Amino acid sequence: MVDVGIAYLIECAKQHRTVAYGELWKAVGRRLDRNIGNSYFQMPQLLGYISERSFEGVGLFLTALVVEDGPDGHPEQGFFRLASARGVLPERDAPRVGEQWTITPVQRKFWKDQVAAIFAKAEHLTMPGR
Repeated sequence: MVDVGIAYLIECAKQHRTVAYGELWKAVGRRLDRNIGNSYFQMPQLLGYISERSFEGVGLFLTALVVEDGPDGHPEQGFFRLASARGVLPERDAPRVGEQWTITPVQRKFWKDQVAAIFAKAEHLTMPGR
């Protein structure tokens, strides 16, 4: 699932577009040609694995391209917590567990910078090693 998710996100990067969480989940299922069940519990794990592999491989979080549906689509809290855990977003700027959350200007800038860097490198992105 991780390889399929990464490959799909690389395709999205090359098209300079983001993808909704549900769209990514459906694309992975289609490409695996099977029902992969409900994304509720599995999606955070999948995104975590994709984030780790892409960060190790290219120094960017490909999951920055995965956003909520809607006009202000942006990643959910887990994206920023993972970036903080990796030391690329200061811990003070990570969403607090259990608290009501709205994306902050610092988080929005970090996310937009990640997306811009991914789009800038899109034509050279390949599957990162394991």
